[in-house]
Amino acid sequence: MDNNKNAIKIFLDSKNKTNLSNNLNDKIILKGNICDNEKEKLKERLIIKKNLENRKEDPSQRLKDKIESHQLKIGDLEAQINNIKSLFLQSIEITNIALSELRKVDLKKANEIEFSIALKKPTKM
Repeated sequence: MDNNKNAIKIFLDSKNKTNLSNNLNDKIILKGNICDNEKEKLKERLIIKKNLENRKEDPSQRLKDKIESHQLKIGDLEAQINNIKSLFLQSIEITNIALSELRKVDLKKANEIEFSIALKKPTKM
């Protein structure tokens, strides 16, 4: 009975570590999409600014403020993404350790969990 409790504990620990990795992966994707959107908006505003300057017109302060705001948001998002990526990589290592322990008691479950992780790894790293 004690061996069964230990196996359940190891399984749940592995599953929790996997969920953490998956959640971090989802955050990377979400923040990446938001960052891409901000970059697109920045690009549009920079084109408007350049067109105004080519016509020898001064860009409005509002346009300049929006450009600066996008640049700051992009910088913040990129910093957050890098931080989350570091946490993600650490969580993958922790997950691998937990899976290694699970393999000792239930190889099939360990393989199932590992397969689910492999399907959800971020494409951009």
